[in-house]
Amino acid sequence: MTSHHYHQYSSSSSSRGDLTSDSARLAASESSSSGGSMPINFDFTSTVTLFDWTSRNGFEYFVLLAFAFSLAYLQEYLAWIRSKEIHSSSTLESASLAGSKGYESLNGGGGGDVKENVFPVNRRVLQSAKYCAHAAVSYLLMLVVMSLNFGVFASVLLGLGVGKYIFSSGGGSGVGGRRSLMSDACHPSA
Repeated sequence: MTSHHYHQYSSSSSSRGDLTSDSARLAASESSSSGGSMPINFDFTSTVTLFDWTSRNGFEYFVLLAFAFSLAYLQEYLAWIRSKEIHSSSTLESASLAGSKGYESLNGGGGGDVKENVFPVNRRVLQSAKYCAHAAVSYLLMLVVMSLNFGVFASVLLGLGVGKYIFSSGGGSGVGGRRSLMSDACHPSA
């Protein structure tokens, strides 16, 4: 029954004239071929709009490139800080477990002090805050690159490369021993 109703509606709309269907087809073709969609190609000019700020001259463009470089470098630094913390916390937990077993045997298997239980919670809150900062910088980098300016894109790549070189050079061990955590600009790993 609905198919018959649809057929009646479509035939009645076409009987009104071809003017509405032609104008609808024309509007659809214009919206898909005109400036209605975002172009997906790099811009090579020095005029860039980023976060409601537009560079108008060479100096402002240079400041924007320095900002993009610094943000990418900060992303690698935060990844290094997090990996260093993950490495030190795993070492600290294994030492804590070894020490607590000896303490429990001397104490008769007691539960431990309240301060021991609060410290891991504070550390987890700090780790979560660092993860959120790392994710925020990663998503800001994504938005910066979405400006589709080639200079900004190259500046972000250069910042990531310099940060990677500084914080993890020499066979993957690097300054902070960052073997287990490799950053991805848009998706920081845990």
